[in-house]
Amino acid sequence: METQVGPPPCDRAAPLNQTFTALPDYSPTMFFRSLFYERTILSHLERVERLPTEVQAEIAMRVGNLIEMARPVGDALLERFAEIVRQEQLLAVKEGAKSDTDPLWAAPAISEAWCNAQLGLAKGNLDRHSAVAIIAAVESFAKKKASDRRHSRT
Repeated sequence: METQVGPPPCDRAAPLNQTFTALPDYSPTMFFRSLFYERTILSHLERVERLPTEVQAEIAMRVGNLIEMARPVGDALLERFAEIVRQEQLLAVKEGAKSDTDPLWAAPAISEAWCNAQLGLAKGNLDRHSAVAIIAAVESFAKKKASDRRHSRT
């Protein structure tokens, strides 16, 4: 990365002679592709959050299990996790899933989104803001809904 002296071009309020690191040059295509992917995933999560509480908890438990297994692995193994959950989605469709809120399809789809966001962040092929937003939303969903399920059983 290149170090420059002076305010960033888009931040007129920064003091003169401030040293900052220039951000990588992202293309508008990548930005819009990332934003579209982010909005698609977050919209899907919103629809899943309108399902009955027990259904949400089941999906969250499955997503949380994948996150727990996949978090400490490297990119190559994370790509394998993503491939496995894509195969689960295909199997869900073969078994009759007809909606993106069907738990058989939703859990692996949300898991795949988490894997893709992690990989996109690591490889730089997904806008950082979009990747972080997806990761945070999926992890928050998995943690909160699984926690709700544990509390409802006690």
